[in-house]
Amino acid sequence: MQPRPTRTIRPALGGPSGRRGLTFVELLLVLVLLGILAAVALPSFGAGARSHRVVRQAREVHGVLAQARARAVAERRPHRFRIQEDGRFRLEARDDAGTWTPVLTSLPVEEPVAVVGGTGGTVVFEPDGRAQAPATVIVGDPPSRHRIRVLAGGLLRWEGPAP
Repeated sequence: MQPRPTRTIRPALGGPSGRRGLTFVELLLVLVLLGILAAVALPSFGAGARSHRVVRQAREVHGVLAQARARAVAERRPHRFRIQEDGRFRLEARDDAGTWTPVLTSLPVEEPVAVVGGTGGTVVFEPDGRAQAPATVIVGDPPSRHRIRVLAGGLLRWEGPAP
């Protein structure tokens, strides 16, 4: 008896018809689905970028307020934080004649910054580190608004994002 010849069975590439690749309709369907996913995802990326800008701006404001307090104590003269007409914020020191001179001016702000309370819309730190009056510095608009509270003792409390 003779052994039977063996056959190698190879599966057809691309399925039973032997075709390879995608049809135009399949490719179009994939592109439509990707477009829908992108349309759903892009708005959330934009909101996240804005939230990061507000946090970065609030960090800068917090740093300048802390610097104003530290300089007031170290130099034994009042320092103040104020918002200029163009929206930038400024750190100023008062000399012996009572004139406020600029120490630091911010770059143009990306998000709105406002002072509520304080002394005429400014935050003044005395040489002992205390604030002349309690104030709140607000950075950004809802829903990403951050608040930096300046307590009467001169301590800073960051509260963000506010509901």
